Amino acid sequence: MADSKVTEIEKKKKELETELTRIQHDLDKSFDEVKEDVSSSLDPKAIIRKHPLPALGASVVLGFLLGSGKRGKGSDKNRSSGGLGSVLGHEVKKALMKRGVSLLFSYLDDKVEELKEHSE
Repeated sequence: MADSKVTEIEKKKKELETELTRIQHDLDKSFDEVKEDVSSSLDPKAIIRKHPLPALGASVVLGFLLGSGKRGKGSDKNRSSGGLGSVLGHEVKKALMKRGVSLLFSYLDDKVEELKEHSE
């Protein structure tokens, strides 16, 4: 009777070990699939091919942001002597940059939400 209980326990132990090995293999496979999906979805070339207009808009906004702080020699003189047109142009450029940044952040927030929903 004691021997049969021991063999039953050993049998159950082997079944559990087999089940654990199978679960570990499935988890490894799932992690590899998720890793591959994330790396392919975050590939810059794939993002640009999938969303060319938002990528173009983001690059234009980024160019404006990076280029707006650095002006050539005498740019302050040119701006002050340009009159209303120059001031208006500067304000329009600022408004476009703000709108572009707002749209870019909105787009990125949507993408992050999609990734979160996809991973759950």
